[in-house]
Amino acid sequence: MEDSKKQMAQMREAMDKIQESSKQVVGVIKAIKDIASQTNILSLNASIEAARAGEAGKGFAVVAGEIGGLADESADAVNTTRNLINVSLDEIEKGNTIVNDVIASLDNAVERVRIANGMIQETAQVADVQMKSIDQIRDGIRDMSQVVSDNSAMAEETSATSEELAAQSVTLNELVQKFELE
Repeated sequence: MEDSKKQMAQMREAMDKIQESSKQVVGVIKAIKDIASQTNILSLNASIEAARAGEAGKGFAVVAGEIGGLADESADAVNTTRNLINVSLDEIEKGNTIVNDVIASLDNAVERVRIANGMIQETAQVADVQMKSIDQIRDGIRDMSQVVSDNSAMAEETSATSEELAAQSVTLNELVQKFELE
């Protein structure tokens, strides 16, 4: 994500540079248009002077006309170029808007991933605590099972001892009765 974000920033920077150089070209085109206008005025002045010169100025009038035609063609080319550059500037602006939207989307995605990562870490911590609790419960059950087993063994021993004592009591009782009879 970070690489994509970095590349988008580089693309935006490149588009900004293109936009800036296009603006500089617009300045150059304005200068060319001004030169074409001045050339056209000079051509007109030369045509007027050629007309005043009469027959001697006819050749000069043809050259002045050609210069005027070139000035008009230059002005048309400048207008076409300016229009193309304006379209390019508009497209660059649209591209910048799209890049900004993509960067915002990437930022949003990075934030969501960060939040999800935090939730995953939190869940892992809760799961770890639960596992420790389960281990403690299991150990407690094992300890209780051992106590129950020990109690059961003691109860069996106590029962056996009680039976033995009961048997000895019967024997003792019989002996006491024999002793009293004699």
